[in-house]
Amino acid sequence: MEQISYEYLHALQRPQLRELFTVNFLFNAGFTFFTTFFAVFLINKFRFTQGDIGTFFAFIGLCFALTQAVIVRILAGKFSEIQIVRISLLVSAVSVFLYFFPNSVLGLYLITPVLAVANGLNFANLTALISKNADASVQGEVLGINSSVSALAMMIPPVLSGYIAAGLKPETPIYVSAAVI
Repeated sequence: MEQISYEYLHALQRPQLRELFTVNFLFNAGFTFFTTFFAVFLINKFRFTQGDIGTFFAFIGLCFALTQAVIVRILAGKFSEIQIVRISLLVSAVSVFLYFFPNSVLGLYLITPVLAVANGLNFANLTALISKNADASVQGEVLGINSSVSALAMMIPPVLSGYIAAGLKPETPIYVSAAVI
């Protein structure tokens, strides 16, 4: 346990890694706020059934997979990771917020590829940036720490979302998602 704590503190001594861990934490937390209560939003606004929700999230997954398989490779040679992350984080946040505007299911499905592509680019490029900013001798540990940061970021929003939604409105966690991303 002491070794893990030492490695974590050692990794945080690099300003670039601190910043990237923070960005990764906020992105993962924001996206988890979105996924935690988005189904409730779909049920309330569009009267989605369980099957409709499954289909919708499958569509997100398909778009995300295509991004990982095709778009990441295309953009990797043309732009730096930092350029991609800066733009894709903004696009992710705006896309989440845009889900409040459509009055039809078609509108939802038009926004979805934009969000999925931006998130796919975020996941791939944030990890690449963290890897590149770690010394080769501790790269595995730094990526492990990054996984821990991501896991922590995904653990907090479900708990907070329940309180936020109960105290305000069921769609409020989605607003929080856009703000955190």
